[in-house]
Amino acid sequence: MPICGLTPNAKFYCQNSSIEGVRRLFPKYQLLDNSFHITHSPMSHTIDISFRYTACMSPSLIEVLPPTVGQVSSITNASKPVDGQYSIMFNGRLYYPIPAKITASNLANLFQSFSDFGYVVVARTGECAQYSYTIQWLTNGQQPLISIANSSEVRPIDAPMIVSSIRRGSTINVFYNLPNDILRTYHRTPQVEVLVGGYPSYCSNENNNCEFQWSIDHTPTIISVEQNGTMVTIHGTEFSDELEANMILI
Repeated sequence: MPICGLTPNAKFYCQNSSIEGVRRLFPKYQLLDNSFHITHSPMSHTIDISFRYTACMSPSLIEVLPPTVGQVSSITNASKPVDGQYSIMFNGRLYYPIPAKITASNLANLFQSFSDFGYVVVARTGECAQYSYTIQWLTNGQQPLISIANSSEVRPIDAPMIVSSIRRGSTINVFYNLPNDILRTYHRTPQVEVLVGGYPSYCSNENNNCEFQWSIDHTPTIISVEQNGTMVTIHGTEFSDELEANMILI
């Protein structure tokens, strides 16, 4: 402990850390790191000690031996750990049971096992009897607020449970179309540009090269079309004698 001895005119402090001293006092109970605090009041001749267990349990009272050395009294006790289960109402349906001390990952898996919830991410903050869950929907936006339907099985009795909305999501696409000029690459020949749903497509050719050149001097001109049964005859100019030369692939 920090204060190892006290005389009317001097104080003596231990060299070891306070948490190690506490663990020797309470070998069966491990304390929460940085939770052990001691305040010495010379005027009132008192030493105030506060600490918390890692197991979320009420602290034991320190006893002074022999009893003639001093008197120990407890000012406040820690809250009892939360336990039990409760039910929630979501989107008109009742879901039960929800464990009161469930972990964040298990709560996310539990919600995602329900058909109405969609994909969620859950974060838990706090500890022991005072903690909260933050639920974020990654799919199925515009969800109604979760409500606590029944918490009578939660211990301690009448433990407060509050549900609130931090920020409302939206189903509207938050991505805006990129200007086509941003995605352009340098080429010496004209390139084919294709838009799909308003978004520019990607050219998968080597060096992102999807060139296409058009020249009126090399473009066939159709003059007339004649049909005889299943035979179609096209008359025009600038057609090539080779069939492949009359085909254009874009």
